[in-house]
Amino acid sequence: MFAHLGLRDGLASNTVSKVQQDGKGYIWMATPNCLQRYDGYRFLNFFTDGRQLPQGALNDLYIDRKNRVWMIIADSVLGYLNTTDFKWHAVKVNRPAHIRPRNASLYVDKDEHILLIYRLQGFMTLNAAATEMSERYNWFQLPAGWLPTQFYQDADRNYWIGTGKGLVKYNPLRRQLSYAGSNTDNDSAIHAFRNLQMVNFFYIDAEKRKWIGAWPATGLIIQSMDITGRIQRWDDVILKALKSEYFTASGIIETDGATWMAGDNLFAKLNPSQHKVDLIEKNGPGAYSLRYDIVHHLLQDREKNIWLATNKGLYHFNPPQHVFNFINNRIAGNDAPFKQDVTDILETRTGEILVSTWGHGIFSYNQQFQPLATGFFPNNAGLKEGMVWCMEETRNGDIVWGIQNGGVGFYNASGKKITRIYPPVFQHTTVRQVAEDKNGNLWFGTQGGHIVKYHPGAQTWKLVEKTNSPVCRLLISQQNEVWAGTIWDGLYRIDAAKEQRTGHYTPNLPEGKRIMGVAVPDIAEANDSTLVFSSDGLNIFNTKTGTFHYQQKKAALANLAIDRNGVIWTSSPTGITAQWVDKKAGEYAFDERNGLDDLSYNYAAEAHLRDGRIVFGTNHGLVIFNPASIIGHNKGHAAPQVQLAEFYINDVPVPVDSIRALKTLRLGPGRVALKARFTTNTFHTIYPVYFQFEGMDKNWKPATATGEVLLNYLPSGKYRLSTALLNEGHALAGIFTIPIEIAAPFYKTLWFYILLALLTLFLFYMFDQYRMKRREEMEKLRTNIGSRLHNDVSSTLENINILSEMAVLKHRSDPKKSQEFLEQIRFRSSEMIAAMQDMLWAIAPENDNTEQLLRRLHKYVGILNNRYRTHIDLAHDPKVHLLKMNVQLRYEILLLFKRSIKALLNAGVENICIHFGCDKNRLLYTLQFSHQHCDKEQLQHFFTNREFVSRVKNINGWIYSSVHTNQAEIECRIQL
Repeated sequence: MFAHLGLRDGLASNTVSKVQQDGKGYIWMATPNCLQRYDGYRFLNFFTDGRQLPQGALNDLYIDRKNRVWMIIADSVLGYLNTTDFKWHAVKVNRPAHIRPRNASLYVDKDEHILLIYRLQGFMTLNAAATEMSERYNWFQLPAGWLPTQFYQDADRNYWIGTGKGLVKYNPLRRQLSYAGSNTDNDSAIHAFRNLQMVNFFYIDAEKRKWIGAWPATGLIIQSMDITGRIQRWDDVILKALKSEYFTASGIIETDGATWMAGDNLFAKLNPSQHKVDLIEKNGPGAYSLRYDIVHHLLQDREKNIWLATNKGLYHFNPPQHVFNFINNRIAGNDAPFKQDVTDILETRTGEILVSTWGHGIFSYNQQFQPLATGFFPNNAGLKEGMVWCMEETRNGDIVWGIQNGGVGFYNASGKKITRIYPPVFQHTTVRQVAEDKNGNLWFGTQGGHIVKYHPGAQTWKLVEKTNSPVCRLLISQQNEVWAGTIWDGLYRIDAAKEQRTGHYTPNLPEGKRIMGVAVPDIAEANDSTLVFSSDGLNIFNTKTGTFHYQQKKAALANLAIDRNGVIWTSSPTGITAQWVDKKAGEYAFDERNGLDDLSYNYAAEAHLRDGRIVFGTNHGLVIFNPASIIGHNKGHAAPQVQLAEFYINDVPVPVDSIRALKTLRLGPGRVALKARFTTNTFHTIYPVYFQFEGMDKNWKPATATGEVLLNYLPSGKYRLSTALLNEGHALAGIFTIPIEIAAPFYKTLWFYILLALLTLFLFYMFDQYRMKRREEMEKLRTNIGSRLHNDVSSTLENINILSEMAVLKHRSDPKKSQEFLEQIRFRSSEMIAAMQDMLWAIAPENDNTEQLLRRLHKYVGILNNRYRTHIDLAHDPKVHLLKMNVQLRYEILLLFKRSIKALLNAGVENICIHFGCDKNRLLYTLQFSHQHCDKEQLQHFFTNREFVSRVKNINGWIYSSVHTNQAEIECRIQL
């Protein structure tokens, strides 16, 4: 089963000349114009276009232990790409005049010495500082005229050089060359292959067998020599296997004891012990077949995958993981496959394995699944049974099977005779299931939903239960209970002895008493107290408590088997899964990558063989596997490390090496969106990647299918982005952590809070100062008002005292004059009371706004109009309400208003119109009146009254007056 990478997957070209793996597990490949890195999901491209890499064709690449990607470009440009920062580092090549820039390749020995080889021209060595490639750094010289084609170093550090004239060996300990005509080491391989010229490859395998490929004038020769000196010829064996098609061989690799050879029209597994070649079929049908004309290079990665660089893309497969064997049914003496549905598998007491099919009867096999011509059905007699759905071996060794139209077949072991009967109880419906209970009675389930008991001794048939669905599985438990699974009517439980139904389980029952789905395709018994049912997952039933617990599955299950170690094996359209009753123990999943060519499984078509193997039936054949070897192989794998493949900050890519180099990734201020993609660099076993974003969520969550983690609009704070893979044991492993700190905006920083606290304290202080100042101003204002009131009251009282004494003196001598004094006393007293009332009104807190001032003015005008029958109109703009005035200003305006009105009334003016307006931060007080019949002298006195003018100036005001023939206007502008 080959996985393919081509143009549609992101490969830059279908022609791949070389493939390598670095220390982190990334796969690197050379295409004609691009170096590519692959992590199992995406390609990272480095084009040889003069920008990322020098311009020219990419000839060869090699990755050293420092993870440097060495390349030769355009046969003349040498350098390496740093896989950390992806920077190109050029290396000087001192190419001598006799070497032309063509057919260049790289070779790196076991000590990391890098050689640049020009085929049939010469070679050069890189100096220790990795700054220059030159012939003067070569530690040996080839014999004159022996020009190199290939280098190879064995485990003893000996160099084997293929040349145009033959094979050359260089012994670094003795510092001497051995070759045909000068075998100073007396080497057996040099002697054995002395006549071979134009050597293209040389290889020594794990069994010390030496392989050589040469192309002398007579044609291609491939030979091997084992440690005994026995030489085998392989080119003719390969040619025979290829049916005389043309081929070339470019090299050999070994993987877990297997030897592989590749080249032009060649990819094969070599079997030296049998001198045999197993060709790997190419250009076959199916999505997982291998297609190529030339295999340029082979690589085995750390997962034991074999990578093939071909002219039709890049392939990889994993031979050790092909643990499932698929076979089609066959009969003895005929290799033609029978691809009918397998309905049941039965291992008899004699070891014979019977396989029933829907359409071709019953096939017989031995334990190696080789067709039998003898046995229960000699001469393929079982094929005559046609449409067989189920089989059972009774306690006396007879074989019973169910067939179409309500028929049952019996094979009598003692008489070796086959009989068929069609009991009426089945009503001509196909018999799908048969099972024998503890008392030797047979139970049958049919397509029509019949559950029937057959008593062999009495030869009686009894319908025990009629379900509403075909019966697809019958199992007799250790408690001698009949469990019947149906396709859409749930699960039935029957007491075999009493012939009574004791349970019917459906999804409609309460939790713990129900099953998850309506279909129950298969049933298995784990032990005397535990049964497992496949129904939209695993339904695990405890017979002692009578309750279920569940394990969900993403796909519908078909087959169910429990191996010797209690591992539950299930099949579904996605493959085969191994898991435990305790779901915390984890699970293993297997699919096409493990050799599962057919994923269409038939209900209840399974068998657990006595040697531990499990067999599942499919629509076309059998899947056979050994659970113990599979579990042991998977548990032996070491989990890889999680690698950071890509990182984006606010959709801007960031070099991964810079992220890894930081102890803490500091970002911000402001909201940040992060996208990171992680990979395990595994190409066969898929490990899900999980992540935890500590600081926001402590739970581990799965990344996307491609390993992406999306973190959008992160607030400020300190976080830890941790990633891990979920290994086969369902434990997190290979944890990789990136500390992240996102700076807060300035208004969320500590210094800002401190500054804000200081500012708040300062504002409180300023407010307190303002409050104290206002309090002082109010005290001062009230003091001024009180002083003025005291002065006015004192002055008024003094005048009243004088007037009262004068009134007493004139009381007898001049009563009329005394009456005038008394009238003045009354007037002065009234004025003093009004002034005191105005003063008390002004200092009252509830009157501390302009609206209250306007109300008092309106009230005063109303009193005057009622008392003196005057005509005074007072109006104001709505905006005047918004003006701010202190106590003293309101008091002064009130006095100014009253005294100006009284002065005008005393002068006898008429039709007084008063208007309060505002202009920006100024109060406009306008008086308009008619002076046609007034006392001109008193009016003139009002205009020139110094006290009035002085009051206006004291409150930052100005007076503008205009007098016409009959009308006059006075405007006071007061700056607030």
